[in-house]
Amino acid sequence: AQRLGLKDKIKFIGVGNAMESDVLIELAKEAAEGVYQTHFSASLHEEDVPGVKWLKEMMVKYHGEWSNYLVNTRNYLEMKMLLDAVKMAIEKDKVPPDKVDSEVIYRSLEKNFQDWGTDGLTAPLSITPDNHGAARMGKILQVKGGKPLPVTGWIKAPHITKFEDVKK
Repeated sequence: AQRLGLKDKIKFIGVGNAMESDVLIELAKEAAEGVYQTHFSASLHEEDVPGVKWLKEMMVKYHGEWSNYLVNTRNYLEMKMLLDAVKMAIEKDKVPPDKVDSEVIYRSLEKNFQDWGTDGLTAPLSITPDNHGAARMGKILQVKGGKPLPVTGWIKAPHITKFEDVKK
């Protein structure tokens, strides 16, 4: 926003999951209206996204009611990715179940996770031996009527950190 000369023209929050729960918006009240944020996942208010529908169904099934205060899309996706990596190691890579360990899972992620689908919760995710930054796209959300809603589709995000620099 600063580089584009927009810093004083728009309300912007840069915190990754600030709008995943409605708590911040409810606390800020009218001050939140119009605020923009980049986000790696769909808004939990996007009713037409299959992954959002599924998360809501699971919340109601196991907690009796929907509350986005308890949902963390990133944690859900990390566990789904881990389970799918184990399943792919066994089914695709023919690793015996008793031989699955952290190294097998690591290699399964690098080998099998190209354009991995998340039912619309994110853009397709990819992991390679050279790049473990799976989320390469995001959306811009804006608070409208007290809800964070997308104002863009998936936008490719530039890589600002090289994987080899993170590994050091």
